[in-house]
Amino acid sequence: MRSLKLSEWANVAEIVASVVIVASLVYVGLEVNQNTRALQNESYQFVLTALREGNDLLVTDADFYRIFVTGEDSPSELSDFQVNN
Repeated sequence: MRSLKLSEWANVAEIVASVVIVASLVYVGLEVNQNTRALQNESYQFVLTALREGNDLLVTDADFYRIFVTGEDSPSELSDFQVNN
């Protein structure tokens, strides 16, 4: 068995480095994909929580429910209301 020359070792090192770079890019791509899915799930959960809180408010506050229904059915019946700071 003959020993490899330095230039041959450099070629082997380039091939190994190329494989490692491709593997690391695949790994980073998978991690980014997983992170994206986690953020999408978190956003979805936030929207569901906000909708649930809005529905809870409609169920527990009769005045708010009346205003909400009036606004949906005939918004012209609602009066202008301004908040002064």
